[in-house]
Amino acid sequence: MTFDYDEILTIVNDAIPEFGVECSAVLEIEGDYDPEIDSSSTKLETKGFAVITNFNLRDSDQNNLIEVGDKILLAMPSLQLAKGSIVTVNGEEWRVENPNPIQPASTIVLYKAHVRRV
Repeated sequence: MTFDYDEILTIVNDAIPEFGVECSAVLEIEGDYDPEIDSSSTKLETKGFAVITNFNLRDSDQNNLIEVGDKILLAMPSLQLAKGSIVTVNGEEWRVENPNPIQPASTIVLYKAHVRRV
């Protein structure tokens, strides 16, 4: 039995922009020093749509890693979130603590990221 993940991706790619806001994510990738740009890191910037929401009480009672003010970011796979990414949503910056990609069969269909205000 095979499963078509394209249908799920279509639903996510329709629903998140309809209910969410446009945002961008920036991840600094450490590498070798480049004297031309005087840096050892490069920035990967991606764009997409996301919905930001609160943790429910059940999550925060059972998890000591959640701090006051932390949120859940439901994001399209185009954002390519990773731990440490800085996501700008509605002019506010949030750092990704845990990207938590929802990826059945190695296909990322949605990120349910734990984010903290920068």
